[in-house]
Amino acid sequence: MSEFNKKNGELDFSNIKQTQLGPGNVMRASFSELQSGLRTLDTNAILKDAYTHFTQILNADDLPTKVEYWQATSPSKYEITFVRDINSNLLDTYIIFEEYISKRTILLYYDVDGNGTAPGIADEEYPVAIIENDSAFVVALSTFTVLKTLSDYFVVRSVGGSLYTKVEVQFLQFGETSPINLGTTGFSSTQTKVGTSFKVGEVFIDYNTTKDPIYNGNVLKGMVYNAYRGIFEVKPNDPKSLVFELGINYDKVEASYSGNIETYTYYLGLNVVRTTEVEYTDDCKDSLVEVRII
Repeated sequence: MSEFNKKNGELDFSNIKQTQLGPGNVMRASFSELQSGLRTLDTNAILKDAYTHFTQILNADDLPTKVEYWQATSPSKYEITFVRDINSNLLDTYIIFEEYISKRTILLYYDVDGNGTAPGIADEEYPVAIIENDSAFVVALSTFTVLKTLSDYFVVRSVGGSLYTKVEVQFLQFGETSPINLGTTGFSSTQTKVGTSFKVGEVFIDYNTTKDPIYNGNVLKGMVYNAYRGIFEVKPNDPKSLVFELGINYDKVEASYSGNIETYTYYLGLNVVRTTEVEYTDDCKDSLVEVRII
């Protein structure tokens, strides 16, 4: 696991985000958070900053119609207060944690005297072994011991409380998590720190009858939207296809067609700043032949 965001064993968010000019004076943004690699992207009219995660709405053809980009900037933290087991009443009860970005669910279920059964409702499920009529302190300690083994997801510590029955759980993934699902355990939890995130970009895309994307009123024939990079690019028919920022860093893009040649004209204000020709083998646009920057 990356230690990029840790300092002295604790989460540390300093000096992780940076923005700078890249080649061609294009603003580039870098961002990282625990459980993700450092990501550096060109900013544009869609992506105002680097993101940690995105959400998208797909149409019936699995094409994105709306994509939102988010930057999660701090983690959530909770305190859980435990209660004792009374005549095996904790048997097969469980608590569920859900990560904010991945939406991955981690479940801990209580195994009393070796009789526990995983419920099979979460992405990952782990038993917490206790003995019938164990005290709240022992239940808290047993849970703490299991959570400590899940260091890819949590930072945990005992915070005492009455008879040391409280455990602090901090998520590694940043962002606003859902409340911990305590099921029928009788435990209680308090959120002591709310995770944060904010939107850094979004795009709305329509499509014509041939599934070409329509962005800002422009039909981008032979293009697809790359949600990971926040740009439109040539359909990946050819491994040497060039990537275009159609409609992104420009005020307007006009397209014209003549046989198997497509011409894109890029404007900043009223000025033409770039013209691109895309040549295909035939009118069906089955295979890209060449891209020419005029």
